[in-house]
Order: sequence, then C-alpha cells, then structure tokens
Amino acid sequence: MSDPAELYAQLTTAFNQRAWRQARELAERLLPMASRHAGVFYMAGIASMELRDFPPAVECLRRATALEPKRADFAAHSAKVLARVGRNQEAKVAADRARTQASGDPATLDTLGVIYTQLRDYDSAATMFREAAALVPQHAPFRYNLATSLIAAGAIDAAEVELEACLTLEPSHWLSHLTLAQLRRQTPAHHQVSRLESL
Repeated sequence: MSDPAELYAQLTTAFNQRAWRQARELAERLLPMASRHAGVFYMAGIASMELRDFPPAVECLRRATALEPKRADFAAHSAKVLARVGRNQEAKVAADRARTQASGDPATLDTLGVIYTQLRDYDSAATMFREAAALVPQHAPFRYNLATSLIAAGAIDAAEVELEACLTLEPSHWLSHLTLAQLRRQTPAHHQVSRLESL
C-alpha cells in the first residue's frame, strides 16, 4: 500500500499542474485511506468535472462541502458542477451559501459570478464580479466578467466603462475589443476600427 502522505503530495502536484486524469486516479487511490479529508474529495471532484465526468464530480464536491462547510471555494465549486448538470435550484442554494462566506476571496467571488450568470441571476452576478474586481482592480478578466454581467442586466454605459478599463490594463484583451465592437451600433463617428488596426 502506498504512503498516504506521498500520494497526497503527488495528488497536489498533479492537481496544480491541471493533470486531471492523473489527479483523479491518485485521489481514487487515496480516498479509501482518507475518507474524512475534504481536500481529497475537492480535488477528486474538480478533476472529475474537468474530465466532464459529472456524477462523481457532484458527489465528491458535495462530500468536500459537507466535511468543511465553511470553505466558500468548496461550496462555490459544488454549485458550479450542479449548474453544469442543470440542477439549478440546488446550484442556487449552494451558491447562496458560498456567497455568505466568500468575501475577500476574488477567485471564489468570480466563480460565483459565473454561476449566477448561468442561472440568469444577472444582478447577483454583477455584485460578485464587482466585489472580485474591487479586490483585484488590476486583473482585467474580473473587469471583463463584470462588464458582461452589466450588459446582460442592460447597464450598457457601465459595461462600456469596465471594457475600457480592461483595455487600459491589457490593450490586447481581444474579448474586450470584440465586446466593445458589438456593444453599440458602429457609425463613421463612433467605431473601434482605428484601435483594432493599431493592434
């Protein structure tokens, strides 16, 4: 039998390298020895989700969250996989639970914004993306996600401000260029052509 500490180290390395198949295989070997270890269930669940094997992803992330209910990132990813499989009511409950614990964690706030977008709760999505962007204002993808949620909520002017902020941070952020070009009807007086040509 392999040493659990060594297996866990290998699992963590595979997980951090996004070697999902290897991570899941290592987690499956480790779980019989670590059936109360929320982190192992979490990594197994994420690996399964990335491999698009959703039933074990749902169960592993549910177990991780049950074992460590105060971990907002566990609850957020549990909500994410539930939304991916169309279990929207359960996803909303899990996202709302994670939301109460996620302040200060921009990655989890961003994940929650994505989930709320999938659930068509655009106001909650914008709130989550706004909080993530406030914590890391120099991170263009958070600002872009905020912009897309504002567009979905019909706040076009505010979305344009966020898209311009993205381009100030990353002048070649192509999704911001594309979204700006599609945001309003382009006219000879107001268009994106010269900026795109300069790239």
